[in-house]
Amino acid sequence: MPSARCRLRTVLVRPGTRPRRLDAAESCSCTLWVNANRCQGPRPQLGRSFAITTGNLQAAAQFGQEGLAVWDIVDDPTGRASALYALAMVEEIQLHWEAAAELYDRVLVAWRELDEPFLLARSLALRAGVSFGQGDIERAEAQQEEARDIFRDLGDRRWVGLTTWYLGMFAAAQRRFPDAARNYRDSLRALLEASDFVWLFKPLTGLAEVAAEIGRPETAALLLGAVDGLLHHTGARLLPFDRPIYGRAERAARTALGEDGFGATSRASRAGTPEDWLAAADAVVTAAEDARSPRRRGAGEHAGLTDRELEVLRLLTARRTDREIAEALFLSPRTVGSHVAAILGKLGVHSRQDAVVQARQRGVLLNEPDASRYT
Repeated sequence: MPSARCRLRTVLVRPGTRPRRLDAAESCSCTLWVNANRCQGPRPQLGRSFAITTGNLQAAAQFGQEGLAVWDIVDDPTGRASALYALAMVEEIQLHWEAAAELYDRVLVAWRELDEPFLLARSLALRAGVSFGQGDIERAEAQQEEARDIFRDLGDRRWVGLTTWYLGMFAAAQRRFPDAARNYRDSLRALLEASDFVWLFKPLTGLAEVAAEIGRPETAALLLGAVDGLLHHTGARLLPFDRPIYGRAERAARTALGEDGFGATSRASRAGTPEDWLAAADAVVTAAEDARSPRRRGAGEHAGLTDRELEVLRLLTARRTDREIAEALFLSPRTVGSHVAAILGKLGVHSRQDAVVQARQRGVLLNEPDASRYT
């Protein structure tokens, strides 16, 4: 059997055709030999995914470049987009935001043209992370909300959980801790429903930071202990976005509890259960909502509306259409429709006009900025 390092200078073309050997002008290495009639062509994605997961970015980049060369030769747009996606991930993990953005944008064009909603939404989710890294939070939220809407339509709870985690991180970066806590809790629930324990550390880490920020160091230590236990059992590791969040929560909790107190509390929660994590998440959400400033709490308590839903509601008072709201807030019309549906549900009404009337009666719109600021 050839060694794992052996590369086959052979490319397999489209189903129904025979493999051919590349000539000198087409010199390229294909990492995996796969029967094209069964698997739709070679799949170096497996090697790239493993290399990225294990942190071997040099190998991942090499797999991606080789795969891209193969797919260019056989003129396969799906394979080409997959290779570009892998290369974008490598750049993102290294925090090369501009390079990652350029690659993801090319991928998004391809998936839209190929009408691949899952792959489009997955790429949108990661592109939103790059926008966040570039400091454009508004664009990041719009991209992430579009991705989440697609995953909801597809019924993919795992990716709903991951996109919602991103939205929690964006909210926390703006110190919108109630929104952050709710998003992190929703992310945790979705990932548990999907039985995806590998990524549970992400919302738990985010909740720990919120807990630390609102003066709940013991809860932060408990959540960080759960994160440590999950990382140990799953073999996962903190990724670039997670490390600073974990670090901030840990420093705050250690300072408040002392080394002994922090260590004892975090160790005790390493063997926690999903029920324990959900209970802690509910406690953080409640505490974050209670800790809101008097300006934000107001007479109507905003009826549980998120900041984004409040922005949409303000524009509804100006009788804006979904398309006009989408343009004002840099969202997709479908995302606006989802926000409107959420507003109607939280206010217990069935029309936009009734939503505006109910919001005013309940004091939700008291002292809110005028919708003209979006024009």
